[in-house]
Amino acid sequence: ELELAEQPSWYTYTSFIPKARISNIPFSTDFVTDMKAMRTGGSSVASFEEVKVKSVKVAVSKPLNGVSKELRIGDIVILGK
Repeated sequence: ELELAEQPSWYTYTSFIPKARISNIPFSTDFVTDMKAMRTGGSSVASFEEVKVKSVKVAVSKPLNGVSKELRIGDIVILGK
């Protein structure tokens, strides 16, 4: 979830709400094992037009197999100017 610092120049709707959300970002199933676990190297990518933000909140759902009690996330990278 992004808390926007200002209204983007490309925003064309009449009312502006300073929050944006990207949900259910898919990932490559090439990195999922037979046990429905993600192997090393799997990733998800979301790209969008340039925005100025005050904060970024990242939320991750439960493990794929619903059995594991832990998630192991190597990196979360947010790139910008």
